[in-house]
Amino acid sequence: MDPTILIAEDDAELAELYSRYLIRCGYRVLTASGGVECLSIIRNESPMVILASVNLPWDGTDGLLDFLSDEARYRWGPSVILTGCTAEENVAELREQPSVFRYLRKPFLMGRLLDCIRAIESDGRYDGTPAMHSRQQPVESRYVTSQ
Repeated sequence: MDPTILIAEDDAELAELYSRYLIRCGYRVLTASGGVECLSIIRNESPMVILASVNLPWDGTDGLLDFLSDEARYRWGPSVILTGCTAEENVAELREQPSVFRYLRKPFLMGRLLDCIRAIESDGRYDGTPAMHSRQQPVESRYVTSQ
């Protein structure tokens, strides 16, 4: 089975753009438009990566990250890539959560997103079971493209 990516994005057009791109890259993609729906999918699936908007309805991304931190079985996985238009200093606290792998400031190149996902795959973060994360620097760029 292809690795699963959960896109938790409140903007339906962006969710569709990310989804189409990642499917073309060979990933299985699930989508959620809010935090409650996202948690339901996490409980029933084993996503390798959660691509989560910091503006996600239901307590923003805070609720999602709190859930992943509080639930022992999720504490070290899946990896979360946060996305948003917020200045990095405004998401500094969120980035300290153990499940957060990287913050991508919108708009970003789709190739940057793919690089993040491949980094998670290649360094053993995902083997179908939760794994510990290492900190990485944020990635910023100017465009969303469908490369």
